[in-house]
Amino acid sequence: MKLGICLEKGGFHYAVVSGEKLNPHIIDRGKRGNPEPESYPNSAKWFKNAFGQILRDNKIDKVVIKLHYKLLNMDAMLIHGLPIGLISLCCSEKNIPLATISKAKLKGYSVYGLPKGTKALEWVDTLKDDQPYWTESCKTAILAGITAL
Repeated sequence: MKLGICLEKGGFHYAVVSGEKLNPHIIDRGKRGNPEPESYPNSAKWFKNAFGQILRDNKIDKVVIKLHYKLLNMDAMLIHGLPIGLISLCCSEKNIPLATISKAKLKGYSVYGLPKGTKALEWVDTLKDDQPYWTESCKTAILAGITAL
């Protein structure tokens, strides 16, 4: 199974997917909120535990995280830099490959094998379930996971 992650201020969205690119299945997805986003030490502990739990609860064999290129201040480092480092550590400890993908590549059609002109964020709506948080960040996490199929 593949894990897609989209970071956002205060936490992250994740999606565990399986199947094939054109026929993916969402096994698990959710939103995790950091209870102490202003504390670097507590945030580090929380992210490591949250990522570790998802990896433990699922048979993940690859992780793909949406990469943010502009880390211009400490707030951006806490939102993106720190979590990327900690998911890298968790993956390294379990020998799970980690890949990154850009927003531009996620929104394309060719990475999924879709017909030319198909909008990935609209296509992923065909997988919508009844769980809460069906947002662009949620869809981004799903698409990130699908790229690894």
